[in-house]
Amino acid sequence: MDDRLSLRGLAVETLIGVYDWEKTVPQRLTFDLILPTDAARGAQDDALSDALDYGALAEQIRAFCDEEHFQLIETLAERLCTRLLANFDLPWLELTVHKPGAIAACDDIALTLRRSRDDA
Repeated sequence: MDDRLSLRGLAVETLIGVYDWEKTVPQRLTFDLILPTDAARGAQDDALSDALDYGALAEQIRAFCDEEHFQLIETLAERLCTRLLANFDLPWLELTVHKPGAIAACDDIALTLRRSRDDA
C-alpha cells in the first residue's frame, strides 16, 4: 500500500521536561504524523468505517499527553508510537514531535521516529 495520510501541526499542551518548572508548567508540543492508509477502500463506499479515522487518532494523542508526563521527548515519542501502532492496527508510522522554544535562540527542537509493528 503506497497511500499516505499526513497529520501536521497537531498542538497539545502537556507537562514535559527535566527542569523543575517544566514539571508544573504545561508546554506546547506539536505533532506531525505520516501514516499508511488504503484511500481506495475508504473512497469506495465513502464510509468512515473503511478509512483511517484521523479525528480519533488526534484525540488519542491528546489523551495520551494528558495521561502521561515525561522528562524527554524521546520517551514520549517511543511510547506514543507503541500506543498508536497497537490501537490503530498500523503496520508502521512516522511521528515527529516538536518542542518549540526549548532552547533560547532556536525556533524548534524536533524528533522524528519511524516505527513499525516489527520493531516491537
